[in-house]
Amino acid sequence: MRFSLFVFYKRIIRNGFENIPNNQPSIFACTHPNSFLDAIIIGAYSPRKLYFLARSDVFNTPFKMWLLSKMNLIPIYRLQEGSENLHKNEDTFAKCFEIMKKGGSILIFSEGISITDKIVRPLKKGTARIAFGAESYNNFSLDLQIIPMSLNYTYPSKFRTEVIIGVQPPIALKNYKAIYEASQVKAIRQFNSELFEGIKAASIIVEPDKEKIYEIIAPLFRTQLVDQSKRLEEEQNWSELADLEKTIQIAKSYKYSKNEEISEAAIEYGQPNLLFLGLIQLLYGLTYVVGFLPNAIPFVMAQKVTDKKVRLIEFYASVRLCLSVILYLVYLPLVSYLLGSLLNLNLIMVSSLLILTGLGYVIVRDHYRLIKQATQFYSSEKLDKVIDLRNQLLAIRNKVI
Repeated sequence: MRFSLFVFYKRIIRNGFENIPNNQPSIFACTHPNSFLDAIIIGAYSPRKLYFLARSDVFNTPFKMWLLSKMNLIPIYRLQEGSENLHKNEDTFAKCFEIMKKGGSILIFSEGISITDKIVRPLKKGTARIAFGAESYNNFSLDLQIIPMSLNYTYPSKFRTEVIIGVQPPIALKNYKAIYEASQVKAIRQFNSELFEGIKAASIIVEPDKEKIYEIIAPLFRTQLVDQSKRLEEEQNWSELADLEKTIQIAKSYKYSKNEEISEAAIEYGQPNLLFLGLIQLLYGLTYVVGFLPNAIPFVMAQKVTDKKVRLIEFYASVRLCLSVILYLVYLPLVSYLLGSLLNLNLIMVSSLLILTGLGYVIVRDHYRLIKQATQFYSSEKLDKVIDLRNQLLAIRNKVI
């Protein structure tokens, strides 16, 4: 799955993974902006084997129940899916307790809802109840670690963008033993408060009414950032700037393009020599076409179907990625066989060429788009305006931070 994520995303940045315990029982408590894609990303990059709590309504047939169980998914029954099934959570909790008793790890989306907005919502009590239940069941001998996490997407529904996984130091549940024994309600409340602050510390938080300002300033700052290990901290600083009145006034004075990468293109390539840039664009364009055409059918189909069928943005990237993978796994051997038979070529050779040209397309695509956008900055006046905007924002940032 990592290969598919490498193709779908320009960059997946891991921040704070040293905070994940190697062998202690753990609960990964994470934000949930992008439906089931969140679990795929964390599962692909986690150093620990994970079990996943998932909505019970996806286990609605015996086959799905069998298949999803083999994928380490465990159903959690919520009130909105029918109060008559809530008693089944006793079996779910017992399964979780057994996993943690053996030193295992479970992923829980503690907000209990999937929304793409860059904010952290109040946490449901499920994480606390499972955690305290496991420790209480084992007389607080587990040394269970709760790991605050967040998934931060630059543009959640778009192809070839970025994901930043933030991880904060774990919370040792044994520290709540005395409080829990005195009052379970108080322990859950205090624990949820600490976990909420931990998840916030791992998140890039942008209020919805400030998101347009953030999307103006963030691409400008990203061009200056060399050390991606500091990316989460820097993005958090930029999101705080989006709340400042002075930043808002400066950003609004800039007639921002609808394409969020255009500022990055301008600064990366500077005032372009149009003849030279045109030749480079032609070269990249030919490579782009050679890589795209042989691999286009499954990906175009996946995009078209997703555009037509998916109404909620939280599900868009998840459906598009998974559908692309499924269609390509069907397309690749079929086309390889047909081309191999027609041209009398080895099946493995044809498959390898298709994959390599596809990878070439993905790599060239990013550069091609930036070069194409940079041609809009053919005058020094346009470029100077963008650089002046960035310098003003940098001056504010340096005063604030």
